[in-house]
Amino acid sequence: MPYSNADPRGSWGKRLARDQAGAVIIEAALGLVMLIVVLVGIVTYGFWFMAAHSLQQVANEAARATLGAMDTSERDELVQRSIDNSIAQTGAIDARLLHVDTDTNEGFYTVTLTYDASNFPLFESSLIPLPSDTIRRSASIEVTNP
Repeated sequence: MPYSNADPRGSWGKRLARDQAGAVIIEAALGLVMLIVVLVGIVTYGFWFMAAHSLQQVANEAARATLGAMDTSERDELVQRSIDNSIAQTGAIDARLLHVDTDTNEGFYTVTLTYDASNFPLFESSLIPLPSDTIRRSASIEVTNP
């Protein structure tokens, strides 16, 4: 029997269009890629929010720690001691990437913390853009003896 290119059931293209054998695998592969990107985005944003919340808590604790201080130098010392203690407990903040500013203005003492989150490995390789590479949080207390 001689070799023939003729297909008794129709053209090859029509058969391929009707063939569903590998469609589920292709759809699953595309769907899983999108699912993984969304899950990584959720985890990345979760870590960013955890760092921002932890930073706010550290600022709050530092501001509260200064309530018993008598002057600015004592407040600054209490702020640094409180920040060192709080960072050791949170574990979410790298002290080397944290910058502390304090200010007394119109009877209020403000502690401002600025954290450079751009070096965090999960944030560096994020497929989803984050709100900011720098997280800045502050807390204020009213002082009666500025």
